[in-house]
Amino acid sequence: MSSLPKQKNHDILIDLSLSLKQIKLDLEQVKIDISKIKNDLRVQKIQNMKKELPKDDEPEAVGWWWRS
Repeated sequence: MSSLPKQKNHDILIDLSLSLKQIKLDLEQVKIDISKIKNDLRVQKIQNMKKELPKDDEPEAVGWWWRS
C-alpha cells in the first residue's frame, strides 16, 4: 500500500516535467515569433524610408545646379 503514494508522486512528477518541456517549447516559439515581428518591422521601416526618398528623375534628387 505504501507504493501507491510513491507511484502517484512519480506520475505527478512526470506530468510536471512534460508540462515544463511544453512551456519551454512555447517560450521558444514566442521568441521566434518576436524575432519575425522585429524583422518585419525593420523591413517595413526600410520600405517606408525608400518611399520618402526622391526618385532619380525628380528635381530634388538631381539638385538645382544640374537643372538648366
